[in-house]
Amino acid sequence: MTKTFEDEFMEWQADMVDIAKEFIEDRAEKIYLYGSIENGGYSFNLFFQIHGRIVTMNKVNSAIIEGEKEYDISSDRKWAVLRIGTEDLQKIEEVCKKYEQPVPTQFKLYYDVHENSLKAKYKYDPMYSNTDGLHSSDIFMSWYEEVKQETEGEK
Repeated sequence: MTKTFEDEFMEWQADMVDIAKEFIEDRAEKIYLYGSIENGGYSFNLFFQIHGRIVTMNKVNSAIIEGEKEYDISSDRKWAVLRIGTEDLQKIEEVCKKYEQPVPTQFKLYYDVHENSLKAKYKYDPMYSNTDGLHSSDIFMSWYEEVKQETEGEK
């Protein structure tokens, strides 16, 4: 069977989810993945919902409950996840070019661990490279704060 654009595109997104699940040891309720491909630059980051709390990679241990094993959040481990996610973005760009499809400038992926479902939002216009002082990390943090507020508002 011949692979299609959609097959290859989804394979690399699934790899990003897999590396995030491995980092969080399948102990999160939800995983949020952010990717940016813009002007030759790549950015990848993620955050999680653990026990109802929204936390970044650096803060996952603040969400564990008493008696639970701490996560390994060593620098080497965090950088490995970010490096692999960035490499996946490069592969996604290659797939888009191979099939002559537009390359998304922004990915916001939401993975519900319990339901094993992935939802994605893509943008195709420049998000920060055409502005002064705005960077992909600003967009990531804005999304993180938005999700955190929405989640804490539910409590």
